[in-house]
Amino acid sequence: PHLLQECEDAPIGIYIRSNTPVESLFTPSQSIAVVGTRDISLYGEEWCQKVVSSFANTPDKPLIVSGLALGTDICAHKTALDLGLPTIGVMATGPEQIYPWRNMDVAERIISAPGCALITDYPPGTAPLAIHFLRRNRIIAGLSHATLLIESKIRGGGMMTCRLAFSYGREVYALPGRVDDLRSQGCNLLIREKIAEPITSEKELLKSLGLKAISSHKKQSDITALKVAYATTIPEDKISQMATILLNIKKYRGITIEEIAEKAQFEYSRTAELVRILETDGFICTDLLQRCTINFRNNM
Repeated sequence: PHLLQECEDAPIGIYIRSNTPVESLFTPSQSIAVVGTRDISLYGEEWCQKVVSSFANTPDKPLIVSGLALGTDICAHKTALDLGLPTIGVMATGPEQIYPWRNMDVAERIISAPGCALITDYPPGTAPLAIHFLRRNRIIAGLSHATLLIESKIRGGGMMTCRLAFSYGREVYALPGRVDDLRSQGCNLLIREKIAEPITSEKELLKSLGLKAISSHKKQSDITALKVAYATTIPEDKISQMATILLNIKKYRGITIEEIAEKAQFEYSRTAELVRILETDGFICTDLLQRCTINFRNNM
């Protein structure tokens, strides 16, 4: 890829796993790396989805580059795949080995999706050693016009990728966070050192990257979107209650089902039932602690 060739420490060549012909890969006018901690928070996951979703609403669909790791990487890859964006997973192993194994399903989706690929500069038989992940980061940075850091501690692979991107003369952006949150301290440091520009909104980020959102009708209100989805299956009073639940989840990130019931003044059993429906149909996500977040892949 021409962007990678610009880097002094570019590999001699790369191995590619893809169902797309090589000449049709790396063709988008923009390629953007999305990186960060494996221990991603609800805040980080929400913003990762929002940012990648905003790229899908542009005429020139950018290529999303990441490292197929847990946390931020896999969130970026999944969101890109769900929205039809091309995505490249840069591996720290030989081309025949997927690491970690729990990401096998996403890896297989990347291999088969148009314009997507898994790549590595390590030969077959290379094991997933720590040093390989550090060296892999130069390819993520080198393949990309810009690198976005979603969350990171002061030390981490995402920080290294951003510093490499900066040394290549590429743009770097970081999502600011609370000063006492370890997962945001790396982002805040890069912003303070003027290595990274802060990500303050999807609109401003698109503008800074030179990407223009496709003009479209105003997004549907929650209740309109729910009426479209459930018009023939769920009574209108129940749809109204579901809209109230969505409103509370948007207002209070990570709110629990019990807290939603309290704020909406609904019975807990009714709230839990409606939350399950919304989650099953992809409007929201819940975790093991029953904390709820909006699923931005549905552009809610």
